[in-house]
Amino acid sequence: MSIVDIVRAMRDPAYRATLTEEQRAALPPHPAGAVDVSDTELALVVGGLPRVTRNNTCTISTEACCSIDTTSRLNGC
Repeated sequence: MSIVDIVRAMRDPAYRATLTEEQRAALPPHPAGAVDVSDTELALVVGGLPRVTRNNTCTISTEACCSIDTTSRLNGC
């Protein structure tokens, strides 16, 4: 498999799906490596900041919201 095909297989899921099982097995590991993020960790990610709901309550620890939010009175800090 050529370098062009390897890169395309890594970038294009539709192309990768057209490869045979043997071709997919022959692909080298992705250079970025595997990323394992739990659903719990993903639920906490909102642009790198704690998620604050419409009524200004924090969905994670109050300390995290208080340390970031400038309207801390609304978050009960």
